[in-house]
Amino acid sequence: MTDSTSQTTVKKNAKFISAVNPHPESFSGADLSDEEAVRAIGNPCIPVGDCNIYIGYKQVSSRNQNPCLICFKAGQQLWCRQDYEQTNDDSKGTGLVWDVKNERLYATFTCTGSQGTPDQDFRRFAKKGWLPSYGKGGGSAIVVLVRIDLETGDPQVATYISAVLSSGKSNACSLKALSIKGDNVVVDAETRFSPRGIDRKALIYDETKKAPAPFAYTLELTPDLSKAVRATAPDFEGLR
Repeated sequence: MTDSTSQTTVKKNAKFISAVNPHPESFSGADLSDEEAVRAIGNPCIPVGDCNIYIGYKQVSSRNQNPCLICFKAGQQLWCRQDYEQTNDDSKGTGLVWDVKNERLYATFTCTGSQGTPDQDFRRFAKKGWLPSYGKGGGSAIVVLVRIDLETGDPQVATYISAVLSSGKSNACSLKALSIKGDNVVVDAETRFSPRGIDRKALIYDETKKAPAPFAYTLELTPDLSKAVRATAPDFEGLR
């Protein structure tokens, strides 16, 4: 089933429940202890058992945005996490997926660079991730995928997902969809030059296709987010 409201796409099947919005609205101004107020924003939300999980961000200053993840049970807030990233990086929560069989919750966030210390952002959760940091450069928004403890909202493991320029600097990667395949989590995205293969190196552009950016990109990762098992980009070649 697919429902599109305020640019949020919700998908449900026997294996997973997901909700994605690459451009969520701000939770600022809403009473985050009031589920009706949070729901009214229209950001990604998924039901997990008798809980509802919401994701987005708060505008904490004129130049800074911090991600926000909230869990309600029977209309009562169980937890509200706004501490995943506390630097000057603009970060937003963009997607959620629940692995029904394995009872695993994953969330996605944006990242535009590393501006603080590793204990202030997603790097502290991604030390063993497929990509442990934003990498070189800054400014281009990329994806951070995080496995979340449903009981507390604590991040368990994480990985960054980005494209890469010939200079080695990270390049833009934008979330399109989330799903579960077997025990693995699958991220569908769009990138600029060049999406990464499973070895983290840039895939090689197929000049014969003359395809314009952005480029479709699918990455399948193991549950602990330490390894990519499949990377698909139709306009590129390389270790997939």
